[in-house]
Amino acid sequence: MIEYGDLLGVQFVDGGRDPKTGLDCWGLVMVVMQRFGNRVPDFKISCFDSAAAFARFGCEEKSGNWRRFAGPAPGRLVVMAIDPWRPAFVQHYGVCLDKRHFIHILEKTKVIRSKLKHSYFSNKIAGYYEWIG
Repeated sequence: MIEYGDLLGVQFVDGGRDPKTGLDCWGLVMVVMQRFGNRVPDFKISCFDSAAAFARFGCEEKSGNWRRFAGPAPGRLVVMAIDPWRPAFVQHYGVCLDKRHFIHILEKTKVIRSKLKHSYFSNKIAGYYEWIG
């Protein structure tokens, strides 16, 4: 298990890549994945530009840089489609801490740890991935 307690409560900042000044969801993914020993690329896209983030992730997935898995495991990316109007459109990312929990950030929540089987998130998970870039 990695250390992540210092990340809990970090403020949301669009484009944020430093826990000291704030993170967005991809910035948090980058920090947590690095703690798991896996460096992932920076997409350098506003988290509010869901279409660009979705397109970029899709391109990376199709190019073989991400390997899809059937379930969660420590250090795996969890991708979610949280917009009820676009249920097939991935626009939120987190990292599995174990097989039951993930760490993520939303604009209004700061960095939090949530259960993968939480009633809000469980039916929004679009997949689990590992970076093999």
